[in-house]
Amino acid sequence: MQRVHRLSLGASFILRRNTPFLFHYILFIVSFVFGLLTDVFDFAFDGGDTFAELLSKTVNNSYMTNFLSYLFACLILSVAIVLCGFFTFGAPLSVAVFIAYGLGNGAMFAFVCRQCGAVGIAVNLALFLVPSVLTFLMLTLISSSSAYVSTGLAAAVFSNRSLVGIKGRISDMMLLLAFSVPCFAALSAVRALFIMIFSGVFFT
Repeated sequence: MQRVHRLSLGASFILRRNTPFLFHYILFIVSFVFGLLTDVFDFAFDGGDTFAELLSKTVNNSYMTNFLSYLFACLILSVAIVLCGFFTFGAPLSVAVFIAYGLGNGAMFAFVCRQCGAVGIAVNLALFLVPSVLTFLMLTLISSSSAYVSTGLAAAVFSNRSLVGIKGRISDMMLLLAFSVPCFAALSAVRALFIMIFSGVFFT
């Protein structure tokens, strides 16, 4: 009986610790699917001129250009999410930025499939899927940390608690941001390599 109780407590603890990640995972899936639908039904991206231009530039750019552009995009997105953590009500803002990333990915995947037909599925798998999924995992960590800092600030402000614990949260968030830089660099390098290898196969 005690063993069952310990196991239930352990499961409850794991669930509580992973709730932010599950929350962001569900948000990403929902926003990604909605991004697919908005492009498929011409709800928000009628004509797809922006995505067509983006796709054309991506597959025709040099390796270094694709590497730097994706790296800077990831870093700008991460910094924006982190900055939201320094505001009392910044958690909804960081979540909104995270959702926008999911929407953009979903719309891009749908657009590639519309433009390339059945080959578009292979294009997505070969060029964009792995970097997008790994980027999503990094942004999940960063967004969860940002929301954690922001809600901690709100609790400290409205309950007159000490800000000592907040300093630790901020330090963890900044360390995570610093750790993400080489991770995003590696992801950008892999993505640029995939594009260099496979773009000639799909877009000749």
